[in-house]
Amino acid sequence: MGISTFPLTGVHYTNQVEGIINISSLSIGQSFFSNGQPFQTGNASLQLNSMVDGLFWAQDVALICQESPNTFGIRMVVNFWNLTGPFTIKVNNGTVTSFQGLGVICYLGPNITVKTPFELGLFMTENSSGISFSFSYNGHNRTYYFVPVTGSFQIGGYSKLNLPNDLEFVWGGPGGGSIVPLSMNSSAAILYEQGGKMVLPRETYSIGFDTGESAEGVSVNADLSSVFSPKVNEVSGTDDPKVLWPVPPSISISQKNSTVNVSVSIDGKVIPNQKVEIESGFPLSPIAESVTDSHGIAVFRNISSSLFVVYYPGNFTLSYSYALSSPVLNSVYSSLQSYYHKLLNFLQSEEYSFKKGLTSFFNNGKYVSPPTTVNYLLLEYIAAISLGVIISALLVKLKT
Repeated sequence: MGISTFPLTGVHYTNQVEGIINISSLSIGQSFFSNGQPFQTGNASLQLNSMVDGLFWAQDVALICQESPNTFGIRMVVNFWNLTGPFTIKVNNGTVTSFQGLGVICYLGPNITVKTPFELGLFMTENSSGISFSFSYNGHNRTYYFVPVTGSFQIGGYSKLNLPNDLEFVWGGPGGGSIVPLSMNSSAAILYEQGGKMVLPRETYSIGFDTGESAEGVSVNADLSSVFSPKVNEVSGTDDPKVLWPVPPSISISQKNSTVNVSVSIDGKVIPNQKVEIESGFPLSPIAESVTDSHGIAVFRNISSSLFVVYYPGNFTLSYSYALSSPVLNSVYSSLQSYYHKLLNFLQSEEYSFKKGLTSFFNNGKYVSPPTTVNYLLLEYIAAISLGVIISALLVKLKT
């Protein structure tokens, strides 16, 4: 559960991807494997995963260990997979191994300790030398690993293993294909570089398609109160796979004589300044165009027919959609479908991917508390000062 993007039309190539999350509260239960066998208690993974040219799978992962209700240890981990076979390259740090016939580079990175609420960012950047793995916490960015493999992050199409090339920022168990129950309240976003700036994706889902780990008890919901700046909230609830956006608006039609009023809204809120068309014929062709007013209503005049189709072309988070003026048209235009429904059909058809997903290779990567060092000289100074304060207080008392 989390947020992912996978377009059905076209492919995006980018040199940077990132996931950002603000966590207000988090409770991690006992993870387990799909056969019911218990695994670990209080451990989960937050993964930024992306395919590289459909040939490699890059994972920038935060392994999160709950130490108290609001204190967490986080260890950064890299998994980098070769989907065509074992690796033959050498790396400065980390382990080059193979798993299920695929090459894996596994690196256990730095540790940090955080308290809720906190913001955490995961970043992967590609250049002509290879791919860098980074994270940010409290406004400080740190690059902690580098893999000397070149290629672009590919969003769209299918990988060498026939898995979707999605970009995903998702919660899961602490490795090995495990499942973890979570109770949480957070907001998250994924972005990728396009035209020199980081942008939000136009198609998003509440699940990832590639990783074998998963989480339960997390409900991911879109906040579309600003249609061009959507938000994603992750809260405790039912973990249903869903399309976050684009979603079709509600379209209602009323006609009186030759005047047609079309109302456009989302979640009960009207949407002004939206282009709407009336189409007719077979195949469909536009016969009139209007824009919704401040009440979310587009007015069309001189519409002589009672049989027509209202077409809404959509915008950033709202899917293009159709509405029929009469049930009679259902038999003629039964194939009309919004982009949302096409995404939904894809989501339903991809449920198999939970069984096909790649099992992350960081079962033994755990948060390691930093060693406690004692400055005995400092303690002596503190003790001496404390003793001096006590003696001074006693002298003052004796004088009085």
